[in-house]
Amino acid sequence: MKNFVEAYREARAKKWKYMDAKRAGWTEPGKRTRENHAILVPRREAMEMADELATNIYARELYITWAVELRGFMERLAREVDDTLVCGKCGGVFRREWGANCPYCRAKENAEKYVNALREAAGK
Repeated sequence: MKNFVEAYREARAKKWKYMDAKRAGWTEPGKRTRENHAILVPRREAMEMADELATNIYARELYITWAVELRGFMERLAREVDDTLVCGKCGGVFRREWGANCPYCRAKENAEKYVNALREAAGK
């Protein structure tokens, strides 16, 4: 799997490459706007991008499924004891001994900080 920073920079470079590409005609005849420009893209490059996109979508779906299963397992563990708490923000169920703050909200905040830091580092 690619490093996030490298993948982000490659995606930005491709975006600008296609935005600055020479026009190959009009998508719809008669509409002479910038959004209606057609550009030439090599077939191999388009197939590689589609394959990479499909891989990323599959990985994301797999990760989401895994996270939902893990959350369900953690909630089952929490419901088996008497000191169960329910988060007012996200509705997550957790045990009092896991900490006063909701672990799901903390994980979400930490993940957002991490991804934002990666984006900022990649943007520089």
